[in-house]
Amino acid sequence: MAEPTGPMAFKVDRPPVFADEVFISNRIKVSKTKRAAGVMRMQFTDMLTKVVVADIIIDSVTCEGLIRVLQNKLKEMDKVMKSSDPVKEIKKLSKQQPAKATNKEEVGYTG
Repeated sequence: MAEPTGPMAFKVDRPPVFADEVFISNRIKVSKTKRAAGVMRMQFTDMLTKVVVADIIIDSVTCEGLIRVLQNKLKEMDKVMKSSDPVKEIKKLSKQQPAKATNKEEVGYTG
């Protein structure tokens, strides 16, 4: 897999790990002013070793963007798998920048 370049180039300090299951829960809090805010917690797990390899919490805006990006990436994969010339399709995809779930304007820092 090609390393991201340009604005999506982030330092990766560990090799990728395999997860074959994801457990998802949500938490919604309501403030005294009756304003609700929610987050999604995703625990990616290697079921062979029974180890959580990633524990990630995202806000609802990032979650919606993630859904959109995953759907688009699944369509791309499906197109390649069904193609009569998958090598040609893979070359086209390898020239793309990695997809980002949210725009900087859509969400502010909530940490």
